[in-house]
Amino acid sequence: MLKSEEIQKKIVIFWPLFLVLLIYSGLMALVIFKAYNLTGQKIIYTLDDAYIHMSIAKNIVLHGVWGVNSSGFTPSSSSPLWVLMLAVTYFVFGVKELAPGLFSIIFSILSIIIVFYVLRSFKVKGWKCFVWLLSIVVVTPMTTLTSTGLEHT
Repeated sequence: MLKSEEIQKKIVIFWPLFLVLLIYSGLMALVIFKAYNLTGQKIIYTLDDAYIHMSIAKNIVLHGVWGVNSSGFTPSSSSPLWVLMLAVTYFVFGVKELAPGLFSIIFSILSIIIVFYVLRSFKVKGWKCFVWLLSIVVVTPMTTLTSTGLEHT
């Protein structure tokens, strides 16, 4: 079991990361809630590219064809790895519109965590670390990138 000193030390080290992840999660919840209500409780991505990738992934799983329809190959994707990730997810869990959004959220969170560790490696601590992490979320803007359902994060 961790001693209270060790717990306090970890809190001092990780508070910028936890606070920024909380802020990001709150912003994403707000975006998702607002969009979900404005679209009649449907999942809708902000760019059509997400639907192109989903269509290719679906056709890979259902028809064995890399294309936007089942009739043949079409080189319509700018992100083959993203399509393959979706295809694996569709194969395991079925074709779900939620998959690109979940991947995008996961990769946004991982991006924040990676930036935190890079900042720590440069000895950036406390409020400076918090400001850098928050700027990644706000200035990027990460919530907008996440809402595309694409690989950009």
